[in-house]
Amino acid sequence: MRMPMLVQLALGLALLSPTSGSAQLANAVAERSWWGEAPPAVGEGRWMRLAMRGNAAAGYLGIRGGQVNLLRVPRGEETLWYVRNLGQDWIRIEYWDSNGIVALTADPTSGLQLAPITADLRQLWSPIGIAGRGWALRSLADSAWLMVLEEGRPRLHRWPCSLPVATWIPSIVVRPPAFQPLLRTIDTRIEPQPPLPPATLHLVNSHRNDLLVLVGDSRRPLQVQELVIASGEVIDIQVERPAGATLTEIIEVWSPGGIWQRQTITMPVQAAYALDYSVYEKHLQSIAIDATGKSPHPIEDVNYVPKSVGWFSMTIDASVPDGVRVDLYRQARDADNPGAVRRLGRKTMQREEEGLSPTEEVLERFQPSRRGKF
Repeated sequence: MRMPMLVQLALGLALLSPTSGSAQLANAVAERSWWGEAPPAVGEGRWMRLAMRGNAAAGYLGIRGGQVNLLRVPRGEETLWYVRNLGQDWIRIEYWDSNGIVALTADPTSGLQLAPITADLRQLWSPIGIAGRGWALRSLADSAWLMVLEEGRPRLHRWPCSLPVATWIPSIVVRPPAFQPLLRTIDTRIEPQPPLPPATLHLVNSHRNDLLVLVGDSRRPLQVQELVIASGEVIDIQVERPAGATLTEIIEVWSPGGIWQRQTITMPVQAAYALDYSVYEKHLQSIAIDATGKSPHPIEDVNYVPKSVGWFSMTIDASVPDGVRVDLYRQARDADNPGAVRRLGRKTMQREEEGLSPTEEVLERFQPSRRGKF
């Protein structure tokens, strides 16, 4: 049986609840101010320090011994980064010193690295506003990777993760006037691919029990959609398929020999984001039975609780076909990670009068009119 419901997940409006959509939209617009002011021209940037605050490992993103690290105090140039605006909310985080220019590079195998600027998608990042708390930095090479603090050091971690250790606070600083620029931009162009129509995902509940599903979107970390899907039913959600673009940069880099060397960097940017599903089942917890024989109802109460099944994620990009069938229970069960689910903020899942299992249909006949809920 297909539930007549369509959930629209569009860019900038992803996972907005009906009751607070206008407020969340206002926050989403306000959050698009990573630069703290009008953004620099595409191809240009700002000198910044990136702070992580609010926990015992608070400090500044910096360089120590040639490695990316967290420094407790902003000492000299060790915590100074040139953050370049590449358009479409894309940035490159560059470190300049007497040896030249390197870019902060997301390598899932070896972690955060510093590497010469090349046509490498791992050197591009996207800041995501966290409702006034700061910004999450997401790798464009893999929409599921965030730069976080782990064991007191900046590392890559798959999303979702604990937001306090994924939130960075940028501050603009001024370089000394006598500083010799090491790179200058001649031209930066973005050629978008033709837009793609949205895709419909069929979210299926193949389980005998009702499911509560928390759907997260990597573009809006604080916004979670809650869905209740009865046994055997399907909910359709419509998702935007990002088409991507081609980024071309013409730059000149100051060489050790004292001349400007021109380079052209061209790379396809396959835009993508991740949806994640935390799946709970409606689980029969307890039955209250009248042992005295005096009650007109042999079964006094039936209580249900959400029981975690598992968590899994799905990358949404241009390759996602229309009409994909997502078996929520099977994929969550096969993930075998019930402890990885997002936590429930409140008791959301309500007992439905329809779609009862055979056991519940029997209990229904004996239970009083005021039914137990969870």
